Amino acid sequence: MTKQLTGAATQLKFWMKGLNMDDTSSLLVEGFDGNTWDTIATLEKLPDVGTIKTYNANSNPPLKPGFIQFRFTYTKNIGKLSFDDVSIIYKKSVPFFVSGYSNLFVKTNSKVISGLNPGTNYYYRVRAKTEDGTTSNSNVIAVTTKKVTLATDTANYKAGTQMDSSAVSIAKKGDLNIQVFPNPSPGEFILTLQNSNNEKLKIAVMDISGKILYKTTISNDGKYVFGKTFVPGAYFVNVNSGTLNKRMKVIKTK
Repeated sequence: MTKQLTGAATQLKFWMKGLNMDDTSSLLVEGFDGNTWDTIATLEKLPDVGTIKTYNANSNPPLKPGFIQFRFTYTKNIGKLSFDDVSIIYKKSVPFFVSGYSNLFVKTNSKVISGLNPGTNYYYRVRAKTEDGTTSNSNVIAVTTKKVTLATDTANYKAGTQMDSSAVSIAKKGDLNIQVFPNPSPGEFILTLQNSNNEKLKIAVMDISGKILYKTTISNDGKYVFGKTFVPGAYFVNVNSGTLNKRMKVIKTK
């Protein structure tokens, strides 16, 4: 997995060579846009001679715009893959701040942000200021505002959208409110629940193959920590009761 870039990539290039592998070996190439991971290509029948692969706007498949990070997953039955010389060309972006929210001083752990567009990616970072000085900025955190589906939604966005300073994945259904943060996370995830129905809830976290790695049953509000020992990759958080079922995707980074 590469480090996150400060701008969107316009070209990805790398060198590879297979050794004593069969046709079942493959290399998955993925890109991260700040919110989700997307497959760029799944390479099969990998070459046994040194080969350079390049992805840009004119390649086949083309490199989609907006990727700020890449990861590579080699799957094999037998053999090895030599992999080297990853090169990325990207645009150095100049931050555009929402008016009034650059270096904004906040005394609480949340802030109502108005004037945001629906269905749009926004990014923020925070730092702490004390009597002894100011810390460095946190990692950049991505948040996507809700898409407008009804006329009343537009009024809600004009009135202001609540964005918690640390929660990224937020799901509310009926009287059940779920938050998972941070997401993506290089360490552990924190899941918080607010359940006004007092129903018993089952929480299960599984990998992409469906293997359950964490599970618990609760009957009230609470905070649950998981994922510290997970390897980097995508995982699914399932929360269900007798009447409600919700699934969220989380990403564990290096």
